[in-house]
Amino acid sequence: MAAAEKQISLEALRNMQVMIANFCRVEDGTLLQDINLRQYGFDSGELVSNVTVQELCTVHPSVRSLDLTYCKLVTDVGLWAVAKHCFSIQKLVLLGCEKITNVGIRHLSLKCSSLIYLDLSSCYLVDDLSLTIIAGGAWKLQELYLRECDRITDNGVCRIADGQGD
Repeated sequence: MAAAEKQISLEALRNMQVMIANFCRVEDGTLLQDINLRQYGFDSGELVSNVTVQELCTVHPSVRSLDLTYCKLVTDVGLWAVAKHCFSIQKLVLLGCEKITNVGIRHLSLKCSSLIYLDLSSCYLVDDLSLTIIAGGAWKLQELYLRECDRITDNGVCRIADGQGD
């Protein structure tokens, strides 16, 4: 029994080390403003899911930048958590989050008015309606990345260029 308790203790210690390394400043232990959940997933050996995003956003609503590159389990539910808690987020990288749809983008457009950088590259469900939502959002986007979003046509791009969400 003692060996099993020691193993659990070592695993708990490892998990704590990974969390501290990815979410806290070494100097003073305060929470980082720029979070890379992809890196956390690599370091922890766990897949980043909506639950991970929800827990982070609930505990740390003042996150400024969030990288979810290729976190393929993250869906609109994860974006809802970002929109609900992280009003001051400025940069959001969703590169390769294949399950993101117009619903999640709509949540962001209504609540995340500080967002200036959004990367939706390789989000294959993003389409012209997504761009209409983005064009009509409350934010002031300065950078928008849409590489490999094959469902976007010239009509969607025109919506963005015109800034028309209607």
